[in-house]
Amino acid sequence: ERAEADAIALLDAADIDVVHICTPNATHAELALRALQAGKHVVCEKPLATTAHDARTLADAAEASGRVAAVPFIYRY
Repeated sequence: ERAEADAIALLDAADIDVVHICTPNATHAELALRALQAGKHVVCEKPLATTAHDARTLADAAEASGRVAAVPFIYRY
């Protein structure tokens, strides 16, 4: 486990297989797309993106990459 001040540096790291994106909502689409393009599996907190177009772009990128991409949905109580 490690911390990194620069999210892009983590996306480019060879020893990371999966990225969990829990940054501010407006950054989700960009970081998820970069992670998929870097060959990482992606878990992205809700919302996946702030526009339907960006969400479709991510869905298409995930399918094309052959990587697992997920948005968690947790019920409590």
